[in-house]
Amino acid sequence: TQKKLNSWVKMVEDSSRKYIISPPTKSVFKIFWIKYHLKVSITKIIKFLKYFKALIPKKIHPLNYLTQRTIAKANGRIVSGPFRGMQYIDQAYCSSICPKLVGTYEMEIREVILQLLKEHFDAFIDIGSAEGYYAIGFAKYGNCKKVISFECSEEARQLQFELAKLNKVEKKIDLLGQCKCEQLQSEINQNDKNLILCDIEGYEYALLDLEKIPELKNCTMVIECHNHVWDKMENALCTRFSNTHQAFSFPAKLDGNPYDYPFANLYYKMMPRKYKNFPILDQRASETSWIYLKPLRLN
Repeated sequence: TQKKLNSWVKMVEDSSRKYIISPPTKSVFKIFWIKYHLKVSITKIIKFLKYFKALIPKKIHPLNYLTQRTIAKANGRIVSGPFRGMQYIDQAYCSSICPKLVGTYEMEIREVILQLLKEHFDAFIDIGSAEGYYAIGFAKYGNCKKVISFECSEEARQLQFELAKLNKVEKKIDLLGQCKCEQLQSEINQNDKNLILCDIEGYEYALLDLEKIPELKNCTMVIECHNHVWDKMENALCTRFSNTHQAFSFPAKLDGNPYDYPFANLYYKMMPRKYKNFPILDQRASETSWIYLKPLRLN
């Protein structure tokens, strides 16, 4: 090794004389030599850790452990939040089950939801309702005469029907498939006062079109804006409804409060912050936001 190092030094010194460059010292090469071996050592350590991780039983992997612990401790009920006490299934469609059972799901709009649960509506229209967290929640705890739930996934609709039966509100819910402009307009026209909750993965601007559905001007709306799909989503929606609604914006929270997790134990307290956030925050794009649109007048 020392012979190689000396030969490299001599080679560079000869080369530097040729091009009239000051020859580097041996210490420079020693630094590079150390860095190279350090990099090799770190690579070996990472490989070892991956191998070691594979040996750890799945039941104590942080994400799996927290999921199973939360489901077991919640015992089939939401433990806090707007829908506290609501019976719940042990899975969620396209989202994490833990924040829903804990009651911290979409904490950003919790106060808005609590406020809307107290108001009287002829219909609550949930577009992109998944397994029915909001649809069943408003049917059970809200002051709405009926719930219209749009969900294009058959699997999610089956889960939602199961959740509705579990909470004995299946007769109060119209469970429908994909929502199109004509269907939405038809449902709105059947009622005087509508509340719309919309979460459709980037299609919100195309669906909630005032030109196609002028009746939207009278609707109270909570819209999840998928700004990672289109970076102008929130601004475009606020501009569209600027003459008919007062808009309130709520950016996504990227860090939760570990004290919100009701089933904390020593293992949870020792976990890194990213794992502590797992059972209390839904995993979503950082660009996500919500807008609460309150109609300026009802005509």
